[in-house]
Amino acid sequence: MEKMDLYFFRFIIVVVFLFVIAAIREYNNKQAPTSDSETTSGYIDPTIPEIEALKKKLPKMTLALSAMNQLENGASPYFNRFGNGIYDKTVQNQLAIDNGNSTDAVVFLREWPSNVVYRHEYVRRGTKFTMTSIPNGIYYLQYYTGNHWKDDIKKTSKITGGFEYDESFTESSKQTDLITLEQDETSYSTFSVTLYKVSNGNFETHTVSPEALFK
Repeated sequence: MEKMDLYFFRFIIVVVFLFVIAAIREYNNKQAPTSDSETTSGYIDPTIPEIEALKKKLPKMTLALSAMNQLENGASPYFNRFGNGIYDKTVQNQLAIDNGNSTDAVVFLREWPSNVVYRHEYVRRGTKFTMTSIPNGIYYLQYYTGNHWKDDIKKTSKITGGFEYDESFTESSKQTDLITLEQDETSYSTFSVTLYKVSNGNFETHTVSPEALFK
């Protein structure tokens, strides 16, 4: 079933909102008291419970509808290009991703210096996801972020599917940003990444082209 455009859903929400306002206006016209010096025609009390409740629900309704154009956490949307991931079930190395942004993300884990994509995982905004069973090695991260996923958007000559709005393409590939994951006989590696700007953060990202990210 083809996904309906987010703007269409927002239009429906606005229409419903205006309809409710019109109904409340009509109700107030019938119920509000009048005097010889003042008329209440068209009067709407913005503090009545119905309007207050609707104002609180509207942002949540918009977010719920936009979620219809998201993939599930952990999805690998470009498996035809990069495969479903490289795992080593004998190790417990982990990479925890906390997406605190207002955009969804596809996080690419590339082995250094070969640039081979070991994982690419979808992480919804405001959620956390952990990559597990990552083979021992040295890695760097790339991030494709945005909103309103569509499967039929052409991004490069070899990549189809992506975000329709708020796109960005970044990576953390400096020597100081490399991630070493290694399990030995006594311990394994865990690493955490937070996808929003924090003071004194340990990662520095820079913009790359779609071609560089999807290479």
